[in-house]
Amino acid sequence: MSGLLYYISGVRSAPSTADLKECGLEGCIVGGFVKTEIFIDGTAGCVFAINGKYEGDLKIGFYSDEQVWKNIPKEDGAPSRLWIGYDINNKPKPKDFLKKDFNFNYYRNGGVGLVFIEKE
Repeated sequence: MSGLLYYISGVRSAPSTADLKECGLEGCIVGGFVKTEIFIDGTAGCVFAINGKYEGDLKIGFYSDEQVWKNIPKEDGAPSRLWIGYDINNKPKPKDFLKKDFNFNYYRNGGVGLVFIEKE
């Protein structure tokens, strides 16, 4: 299954509610996660999936030759702790962004898109 992966630098386990809120992912539910010792920017942190995706759904981890990653800047344009990526050979498809029932939350971290959050 395709989908997006997320990375937050400095996180050594599943991201906390505070980590998610700081990165504009408030309300998202962390699925599978993997600690990463050296990421693309040289930091250590955590690669994870959200909203019900786990290792069987995605290859969760940092694989520099197999993935594309983009830092999501803060509102002032400075780099943030959040990166979003995907597998080059398994790019996200429109169905990865569709939920049967979801809330729209404008992505506050630089205003770069929408985060779909499943209703509980």
